[in-house]
Amino acid sequence: MGPDHDGKLEAEIARLDDLGLDDLRKLCGRLVGAVPANHGTHLLRRRLAYELQAKALGDLPAEAQRRLKRLHEAFEADPAYTPLPGLGLKPATVLTRSWHGVLHQVRGDERWL
Repeated sequence: MGPDHDGKLEAEIARLDDLGLDDLRKLCGRLVGAVPANHGTHLLRRRLAYELQAKALGDLPAEAQRRLKRLHEAFEADPAYTPLPGLGLKPATVLTRSWHGVLHQVRGDERWL
């Protein structure tokens, strides 16, 4: 997605601030289906912003979604649950990401173990 689309997405998300609870519920119902009755405006705006971004930029990979679901279930069962770190990066690992044509790299060290 280029800069023009980024501006459109940002404007779409910003417009959520102008919607009241009823309008947010209707929009959320259209985009994601059933809306829990206990979700207020703040949570609905966050959910809708996520959905708009996922639609425009692509959603999380399936494995990340499964991990989030497992974490949610664990926290629901035990609010004091503390997950173990799962990144497991080894020394000399290089994380690379291209963002708006600029390449970013982070190199790992022994502290990641």
